[in-house]
Amino acid sequence: MKIVFLRISTAVLFLLLIVFMYWNDREVSPLPNNIPCVGTVNYDLVVNDTPVNYTLSHRIVTVSGTSGYDSIKGQFSVDGKSYNVGRTITFEHHRIPFSNSHEYHVVSTHKSSSDNLPDTLSEKYLTYLNQDSPRFLHLDRIDNQHILISDTSGPSFLCRHG
Repeated sequence: MKIVFLRISTAVLFLLLIVFMYWNDREVSPLPNNIPCVGTVNYDLVVNDTPVNYTLSHRIVTVSGTSGYDSIKGQFSVDGKSYNVGRTITFEHHRIPFSNSHEYHVVSTHKSSSDNLPDTLSEKYLTYLNQDSPRFLHLDRIDNQHILISDTSGPSFLCRHG
């Protein structure tokens, strides 16, 4: 009788653990749908003795749980030459189970008529905007209005939504 009770108790605990893990790992994005998250990235660095700096404002909107767009505007300077940046990228993303990380993939890029940043410079210095391969973002909600977005190959910044 003790063995049967022990087996039933173990099975119930195991089922409760599975339910808890499922409930705790639901696909919930820190970026709420259709509410823009706005942030600015400022970078000033030297790459191979070449000064590079840029200030880019991002307006990120998730349209569904797995897709969205990022409107980017700002200035980019390399080796004393300045360029305007004005583009919208559409992206897809999904959460990696049991983490705050998301796999992010640029689907398309639309450059405005004022965007005069050459593609070669964008591909070299703004790799997080390239369509070549997926990126991994770490999204952390700081409070009800701020989200910290980190990327291993690009800037980390706070965006404010609402």
